[in-house]
Amino acid sequence: GENDKPHSICLGFEHYGGAIQVMKNYISTGTNYSSNKLKPFTQRIKLNSYDANKPYSYLDLFFTHEIHIIGFSFEIVEIDLWWLLTYRARFFDRFPRRRKNKIVYYYPLSLEQGSKNKLELLNAVGVETKKINDPDKSAYYDCIFKDLGI
Repeated sequence: GENDKPHSICLGFEHYGGAIQVMKNYISTGTNYSSNKLKPFTQRIKLNSYDANKPYSYLDLFFTHEIHIIGFSFEIVEIDLWWLLTYRARFFDRFPRRRKNKIVYYYPLSLEQGSKNKLELLNAVGVETKKINDPDKSAYYDCIFKDLGI
Protein backbone atom coordinates (compact mmCIF):
# COMPACT_ATOMS: atom_id res chain seq x y z
CA GLY A 1 0.00 0.00 0.00
CA GLU A 2 0.89 3.65 -0.22
CA ASN A 3 0.17 6.61 2.06
CA ASP A 4 -0.93 8.74 -0.90
CA LYS A 5 -3.55 6.15 -1.93
CA PRO A 6 -6.18 5.97 0.82
CA HIS A 7 -7.82 2.79 -0.53
CA SER A 8 -4.62 0.76 -0.32
CA ILE A 9 -3.38 -1.12 2.71
CA CYS A 10 -0.18 0.16 4.25
CA LEU A 11 1.54 -2.27 6.57
CA GLY A 12 4.09 -1.17 9.13
CA PHE A 13 7.16 -3.08 10.20
CA GLU A 14 5.30 -4.43 13.24
CA HIS A 15 2.81 -6.07 10.86
CA TYR A 16 5.59 -7.57 8.77
CA GLY A 17 7.34 -8.68 11.98
CA GLY A 18 4.16 -10.41 13.11
CA ALA A 19 3.78 -12.08 9.73
CA ILE A 20 7.35 -13.35 9.91
CA GLN A 21 6.72 -14.78 13.39
CA VAL A 22 3.66 -16.67 12.11
CA MET A 23 5.73 -17.99 9.19
CA LYS A 24 8.56 -19.03 11.50
CA ASN A 25 6.16 -20.80 13.84
CA TYR A 26 4.55 -22.69 10.96
CA ILE A 27 7.92 -23.82 9.63
CA SER A 28 9.84 -24.51 12.82
CA THR A 29 7.37 -25.17 15.66
CA GLY A 30 4.13 -26.13 13.90
CA THR A 31 0.59 -24.87 14.27
CA ASN A 32 -1.67 -25.23 17.24
CA TYR A 33 -4.99 -24.16 15.77
CA SER A 34 -7.96 -26.08 17.13
CA SER A 35 -9.02 -26.97 13.58
CA ASN A 36 -5.59 -27.94 12.28
CA LYS A 37 -2.68 -29.01 14.44
CA LEU A 38 0.41 -29.63 12.37
CA LYS A 39 3.90 -30.71 13.24
CA PRO A 40 6.52 -28.22 12.09
CA PHE A 41 7.12 -28.25 8.35
CA THR A 42 10.85 -28.85 8.90
CA GLN A 43 10.07 -31.91 11.02
CA ARG A 44 7.55 -33.27 8.52
CA ILE A 45 9.97 -32.91 5.61
CA LYS A 46 12.91 -34.43 7.56
CA LEU A 47 10.83 -37.44 8.57
CA ASN A 48 9.63 -37.92 4.99
CA SER A 49 6.05 -37.70 6.30
CA TYR A 50 5.41 -34.68 4.11
CA ASP A 51 3.17 -35.22 1.09
CA ALA A 52 4.27 -32.71 -1.55
CA ASN A 53 0.99 -33.25 -3.38
CA LYS A 54 -0.96 -31.93 -0.39
CA PRO A 55 0.66 -28.67 0.73
CA TYR A 56 -0.99 -27.02 3.73
CA SER A 57 0.34 -23.55 3.01
CA TYR A 58 2.03 -21.51 0.31
CA LEU A 59 5.09 -21.69 2.58
CA ASP A 60 5.40 -25.40 1.81
CA LEU A 61 5.67 -24.60 -1.89
CA PHE A 62 8.81 -22.50 -1.34
CA PHE A 63 10.57 -25.67 -0.14
CA THR A 64 8.99 -28.31 -2.36
CA HIS A 65 7.77 -27.00 -5.72
CA GLU A 66 9.20 -25.15 -8.68
CA ILE A 67 8.19 -21.50 -8.43
CA HIS A 68 8.34 -18.84 -11.15
CA ILE A 69 8.08 -15.21 -10.02
CA ILE A 70 6.79 -12.91 -12.75
CA GLY A 71 5.79 -9.24 -12.62
CA PHE A 72 6.82 -8.73 -9.01
CA SER A 73 9.41 -6.10 -8.10
CA PHE A 74 10.72 -8.00 -5.05
CA GLU A 75 11.63 -4.80 -3.23
CA ILE A 76 13.65 -5.02 -0.04
CA VAL A 77 10.64 -3.86 2.02
CA GLU A 78 9.04 -7.26 1.34
CA ILE A 79 10.94 -8.51 4.37
CA ASP A 80 8.63 -11.47 4.91
CA LEU A 81 9.50 -12.96 1.52
CA TRP A 82 13.20 -12.14 1.91
CA TRP A 83 13.13 -13.86 5.31
CA LEU A 84 11.44 -16.92 3.77
CA LEU A 85 14.04 -17.19 0.99
CA THR A 86 16.88 -16.75 3.48
CA TYR A 87 15.43 -19.40 5.81
CA ARG A 88 15.00 -21.74 2.82
CA ALA A 89 18.64 -21.25 1.80
CA ARG A 90 19.84 -21.99 5.36
CA PHE A 91 17.58 -25.05 5.55
CA PHE A 92 19.06 -26.52 2.38
CA ASP A 93 22.57 -25.70 3.62
CA ARG A 94 21.88 -27.67 6.82
CA PHE A 95 20.20 -30.55 5.00
CA PRO A 96 21.93 -30.79 1.61
CA ARG A 97 20.44 -34.22 0.82
CA ARG A 98 16.97 -32.71 0.67
CA ARG A 99 15.78 -32.14 -2.86
CA LYS A 100 16.25 -28.47 -3.58
CA ASN A 101 13.42 -27.06 -5.65
CA LYS A 102 13.97 -24.35 -8.21
CA ILE A 103 12.76 -20.78 -7.80
CA VAL A 104 13.11 -18.50 -10.82
CA TYR A 105 12.73 -14.71 -10.83
CA TYR A 106 12.08 -13.08 -14.22
CA TYR A 107 12.92 -9.44 -14.85
CA PRO A 108 13.17 -7.14 -17.87
CA LEU A 109 16.63 -6.19 -19.13
CA SER A 110 15.68 -2.52 -18.80
CA LEU A 111 15.61 -2.88 -14.98
CA GLU A 112 18.86 -4.82 -14.66
CA GLN A 113 21.16 -1.82 -14.11
CA GLY A 114 19.14 -0.47 -11.18
CA SER A 115 18.55 -3.92 -9.67
CA LYS A 116 22.07 -5.36 -9.49
CA ASN A 117 22.13 -5.56 -5.68
CA LYS A 118 18.70 -7.17 -5.51
CA LEU A 119 19.61 -9.70 -8.21
CA GLU A 120 22.83 -10.59 -6.35
CA LEU A 121 20.85 -11.11 -3.14
CA LEU A 122 18.36 -13.34 -4.93
CA ASN A 123 21.20 -15.43 -6.36
CA ALA A 124 22.81 -15.62 -2.91
CA VAL A 125 19.66 -17.22 -1.45
CA GLY A 126 19.37 -19.75 -4.27
CA VAL A 127 16.96 -18.00 -6.61
CA GLU A 128 17.76 -18.26 -10.30
CA THR A 129 17.37 -14.93 -12.11
CA LYS A 130 16.40 -14.71 -15.77
CA LYS A 131 16.49 -11.50 -17.73
CA ILE A 132 14.10 -11.04 -20.60
CA ASN A 133 15.33 -8.76 -23.36
CA ASP A 134 12.11 -7.34 -24.73
CA PRO A 135 10.93 -3.78 -24.07
CA ASP A 136 7.32 -4.47 -25.11
CA LYS A 137 5.27 -5.68 -22.10
CA SER A 138 3.13 -8.06 -24.10
CA ALA A 139 6.17 -9.62 -25.80
CA TYR A 140 7.95 -9.74 -22.42
CA TYR A 141 5.21 -11.94 -20.95
CA ASP A 142 4.91 -13.98 -24.14
CA CYS A 143 8.63 -14.74 -23.91
CA ILE A 144 8.27 -15.90 -20.30
CA PHE A 145 5.24 -18.05 -21.09
CA LYS A 146 7.09 -19.60 -24.01
CA ASP A 147 10.02 -20.35 -21.68
CA LEU A 148 7.55 -22.05 -19.31
CA GLY A 149 5.95 -24.01 -22.13
CA ILE A 150 2.57 -22.32 -21.69
